[in-house]
Amino acid sequence: MKVEMDQAGLVELQKSLDVYLKVLANEVVTEAKILCPVDTGNLRDSIKILEERKDEIDIGSEADYANFIEFGTRNMVAQPYLRPALDLIVNNNK
Repeated sequence: MKVEMDQAGLVELQKSLDVYLKVLANEVVTEAKILCPVDTGNLRDSIKILEERKDEIDIGSEADYANFIEFGTRNMVAQPYLRPALDLIVNNNK
């Protein structure tokens, strides 16, 4: 099977993929906010899209303790919220 696409078609495809990636990233942010443990609400409120680059979006939190919650410490069990949110959205969109 041979597929041909002109330059305009490739540009439109890239735009559509960029929009879809942004939609998925926002879904991950929403799900992470639902899954994260809440004490003061600071962690939940700080989960957002941190940076957007071509074909990449970084999602995370600016709370300085976010990694300790996600991955745990030797004194505290992990309470993952970002990775499970990503896994859920990816699996729901296969």
